[in-house]
Parts: sequence; structure tokens; C-alpha cells
Amino acid sequence: MKTHSNDAHRLLAKLTDEPVRICKQLCAVIGLDLSIRHPATTNIDTTRTNINLMKGCSSISSKDRAEGKSFADYDFKVRTYQYYFETFKNLTDGICSEVILWCVWIHLSRIREDIQLKKVLVFITDGFSDWEASYVTAELNKPVTGFQVQTIAIDKDPKISMGGLTVLPDYSLQDFSFKLEFVMLIIPGGTGWREEKNHQAKKLVDFCFGKDIPVAAICDATTFLGNHGFLDHHKHTGNSLPYLKEGAPNYRGDEKYIEAQSVSDACLITANGSGALEFSRDILSKLDVLEGKELKEWYDLFKTGFIKS
Repeated sequence: MKTHSNDAHRLLAKLTDEPVRICKQLCAVIGLDLSIRHPATTNIDTTRTNINLMKGCSSISSKDRAEGKSFADYDFKVRTYQYYFETFKNLTDGICSEVILWCVWIHLSRIREDIQLKKVLVFITDGFSDWEASYVTAELNKPVTGFQVQTIAIDKDPKISMGGLTVLPDYSLQDFSFKLEFVMLIIPGGTGWREEKNHQAKKLVDFCFGKDIPVAAICDATTFLGNHGFLDHHKHTGNSLPYLKEGAPNYRGDEKYIEAQSVSDACLITANGSGALEFSRDILSKLDVLEGKELKEWYDLFKTGFIKS
């Protein structure tokens, strides 16, 4: 089945309008019946071309939002938009699939603003290694995951990464409310961890350990953790054992050190500076964002690329 390209392009130009209405119009153009139901009645039957694309998005009422219903309550376990593309690729041509994909993205983004999201905090410093958390934050911040990534620093001053990116922190340790609910603290490495002022982050890590909130640290952030005793009783890794002992004179965790790209043990994830992908994989697993075959496919894609060299 092929869609009419001109009609699809006209719809593409209207993506600022209500996505559900656009999706209905689009499906009318290509001759499909788009039904929108509660996830419990979701039924994708391509033989009958009865496709419930939105997975219950429009079923989230204002009352539900006020009660703090999460994405998980509405079967938002679909982790990538490949799901939608695969559903339509055999029924339509490429432009139709892309239009629908964007409609879903916009609609989920709007719903995302109204429901309760699980916060993941990223601690940043001047000179933070921007690439070390980039894979995982991009994945976590997708509208379908139910997570929201925000940044925290020792103050509210803009922080400039090693790559020259300027980031304005969402939170400052100076006035941070420890009543804020968050589900993980991610600590990228970088040049800032050799500066004593950034070790104020210890109180936030202390809080996380006390509340069993997972802490994920990579590269020189593991050295920071080691110097304050956070690695002594957990399996962990770092940029090498000699490097860790040289940079963290108070470190006493030799027996727990593992030579690996990334190590996950209870509520602690650590990685060396070349292990950003393994680090991200362990975080996505810990937060149940991806698992099993899906997680392996995600990792393999970024590790080896589309084309094997």
C-alpha cells in the first residue's frame, strides 16, 4: 500500500497542530483505521489494518495526571520509535512512517509536561567530560521512558564542559532541597574533580548512599568517590588501580577493584574513561529502561555501528 506523497507532505507541514488529529487525517489519507484506546485493549493487527498507534496516549485524563499516573501505568514501555516505524513500514512508504513518528514524538512530549516523571540528576563541573554521559542521557530523556534528566552543580553559575558546551545547572548544592525525589545520580568525569571545591558533591553522594539511590560515576569521578570511601565496600573500577590510588590517597578498596570497562554492584555503577557505552548500558539496565535483547541491540549498534569495519 502506498500513500499519496503530496497529501503526506501537506500533513508534515502541519505538525505543530494536535498530533492525534494529524494522525487521524494521515490514516484517512492512506486508508487505515486509527483507533485510540486504553492500553489494555491495544491490538495491532496489520491483517485487518486496525492500528492503535498512540498506545493509549489520549486516554490520560486530567484526573489521572493530577493523581501522578506515570508512563508505566499506560504501557509506555515502548523504548524507541523504531516500534512505530516497524508497524507501518510494510503498509506505507517512508514519508508516511516519518510523519507518524513525529506526530507520536510531539504528542508524547506534550503529555510528558503534565505527568510525574522520574528525575535523574547529572552532577556537572567546569571541565566536565560531556561525552561520558551523552549516550545515556539522550536515551533517558526520550518522552517514552518516563524519566527526566536534570543537572546539578555546586552553584548556579554556568558550567563549561571539556568540549566547550555551556550548561546552566537546574539545581545548586547551595539551596538544594533533599526532599526532591530523584532515582539516580550520574557523575561524569572531567578536569573539575581535581579541584577541592567540587568535592562538596560528597554530601549529595552521602545522601544517595543513605537512601539507596543509585550513583553512577565514570572516569575521574570514580577517583573522587574513592577518595571519600564510597568504593571501599563495593565492586568497582576506574581508570586503573594505580591511577585511582595516586589520585585518591584515602582509597582503601583495592580488594574490590575489577579490571573492566564498567562495573555495576548494588547501587553503585563505575566505569573507566573509555567505557562510556558500557557505563550507559549498565545505567539503562539498572533503571529498567532497556533489557535483554533490546539492551544488547542498543549497545551493539553504538559499539560497532551500522557498518562493520
